[in-house]
Amino acid sequence: MDVGADGSMPTKWSDMQVMEDSTATTKKPLPSCGIGGDIKRKSNTFAIDQDIRECICLMADSVTEVANAIKSLTISPKQIKNMYTELMFELTNIPGFSKEEIDMIYDNLSKNSTLILSFLSKPIYSKAKWMRKEL
Repeated sequence: MDVGADGSMPTKWSDMQVMEDSTATTKKPLPSCGIGGDIKRKSNTFAIDQDIRECICLMADSVTEVANAIKSLTISPKQIKNMYTELMFELTNIPGFSKEEIDMIYDNLSKNSTLILSFLSKPIYSKAKWMRKEL
């Protein structure tokens, strides 16, 4: 047998390690990493292929979950338009501010949609206080 540059010895797929799960009640064959060797038993090939398929399925399910989470956070153009319309409505209904001041505050808030949502969720007295502070 040849020894690799790192001192490791090549192993065959037929040389299997046994890995215990967290319950320590079942044992599962785990192919050792390495090169070489023919797989002599069809059952070993099937078990390895089945494990690989299960891992791929689990990864695909995880990717689908992440994609669905991202989709749920996405705001449609109609929702964005409604948010800006609601912002302008709220700003114009707070007494004590000129049209120029409202336009300036609208422009500043429009740069950050997170600020818009935060502003819209505040009670009216907090909105007025925030607007005075921004001027």
